[in-house]
Amino acid sequence: MLGFMKALIRVLRVALLHLIHNIYPSLSLPKRAVIVAPHPDDEVIGCGGLIQALVERGTPPHVIILTGGEGSHRGCCDISAEELITGRHNLTIKAAETMGLPLSHIHCLQYPDGGVALEHPETERLAALLQELKPDAIFVPHHGEGWSDHLKAAEIVKALIGMFNENEDEDSKQEQRDLTKHYTLNSKQKRSASLNSKPELYSYCVWMWYYNVWDFRMKDAFLLRLSEKQHRIKQKAIEQYVTPLAPCGKPWSGVLPKSFLKATRWDKELYFLVR
Repeated sequence: MLGFMKALIRVLRVALLHLIHNIYPSLSLPKRAVIVAPHPDDEVIGCGGLIQALVERGTPPHVIILTGGEGSHRGCCDISAEELITGRHNLTIKAAETMGLPLSHIHCLQYPDGGVALEHPETERLAALLQELKPDAIFVPHHGEGWSDHLKAAEIVKALIGMFNENEDEDSKQEQRDLTKHYTLNSKQKRSASLNSKPELYSYCVWMWYYNVWDFRMKDAFLLRLSEKQHRIKQKAIEQYVTPLAPCGKPWSGVLPKSFLKATRWDKELYFLVR
């Protein structure tokens, strides 16, 4: 009974949030966008409509997937991490093809699933990639995602683009120092990794819908309203991630909660400008 009530509350909360956020202004499409996804499938669940909108405009985004998603079967079976990474990468390719995203715009890093951290050596690769791509907008997971990899992904990007400048208050400066205190790049590498201009930072929603989060900063909220075609294609791309089964008989992406999957059926996407 308790489990049923929790699931019901989650469904009602999502319905209420969808209704409330329906009034917010439309997201302006950036010219050069980068989507940072902690795991394979986050880019589609959170930004599948945005990806299509940018593809249709002729400026497809770059998607950086930080991990291989090998933690999806932790405690489930004896499938090797290498096999899980390969299996989930194949799903990424199929989902990208469905949305019309060029495969050359997908970049897969090698942070460990469950171990995304600023001090990991892959941060240097991420920094170099952002420098090369020179985005004017970067999309990271929402601060209410509830998963460490999602929260760390946003923190790393904030640190790399220097979110906190000289005009920030002391709390913000201290947060920046905390983010970068274990960063291992030397001065030359840091200079080469810095961006020529400061991109706008937006957060997108994946697991935020599942957790009891109410801190939304509504004044910074924007909606992307999907066309019927975009919505249909996004749902197909999500299915390509959550339906195929691994050798153990469970989905490659793991068994996802029904209330979570229901929240992904919305025909809009919610974004927040991070100031």
